[in-house]
Amino acid sequence: MSRICFFVFVEGYEDRYFYDNIIRHTNVDSLSDWCVITAEEVYEGGGGKDVLIKIFKYLRKSKALSQEFQGKNSKCIFFLDKDVDDILGIRLRSPHLVYTQTYDVESYYFRHGNLAKAAAIAGRLETGAVSETLGDSDEWRSRAAANWKDWVVICLYCRKNLKSAGSHFSRNTSEVNTGPFGPVSELKLRSLKYRIMKLSGESLQGFQTSFERTVKTVDRIYKANQHDRIFKGKWYCNFLVEAVRQSARGRRIPKFRLHGMLLNSLVATLDFNQEWTNHFREPVRKLISERSST
Repeated sequence: MSRICFFVFVEGYEDRYFYDNIIRHTNVDSLSDWCVITAEEVYEGGGGKDVLIKIFKYLRKSKALSQEFQGKNSKCIFFLDKDVDDILGIRLRSPHLVYTQTYDVESYYFRHGNLAKAAAIAGRLETGAVSETLGDSDEWRSRAAANWKDWVVICLYCRKNLKSAGSHFSRNTSEVNTGPFGPVSELKLRSLKYRIMKLSGESLQGFQTSFERTVKTVDRIYKANQHDRIFKGKWYCNFLVEAVRQSARGRRIPKFRLHGMLLNSLVATLDFNQEWTNHFREPVRKLISERSST
């Protein structure tokens, strides 16, 4: 069996550790070596998902996604955040391309990592104190997503209907809630909806109809306990920072870069041999087992 060199393309440098470990734990004998490459390392103009898709399309058009030359076999695979591409119907299809099942890769950190341990490490606290604050991890995530449900509706509506105005999903925090676990400000919500209606160019009735359609979409996804499909994983950091503060009970904790420290600590607690990784590992195994093709 010929040895295969794998080129693993990811959106940004934050994704390197996660996807390197996905490949490392795939355990395929014919995989000789691999290299994790970020979009910005290929394209000098910047990185991110849009650039990564451009690179994928270029290599596909050039028939360079899979090559064999003088007994050497190389293959490319691209890992992308799904965002809401499934709802918009814009996902690309290829054995060389794998989307997350959740909105972004960070959702996997919070779903499968050890929240209490990671928060204790980042916050320099006792694990027991954080565990007491968090309670059950799944219930904690559900409460967080439920508290920002109105914000999720806003973000999804804008992503679907205000393509020229950017995406509210790019915001790091809710613009209608008063703090992570705080209630929705009805004044902020009404004001934001009014501004969005003006940007949409729709009449009041037309806006209300399309907005209600988005509300029903979000309700359906939440009722199926699939909120991570549309709730941005990075947003959980806001809630975990608050949990660290509550656990400290007035004691000193790191004040700067706590979000980044939490993510770094959390990804380090992941077990890449668990079943949840099969979503990523199986496409790798399948791609490696296939003969070279374009």
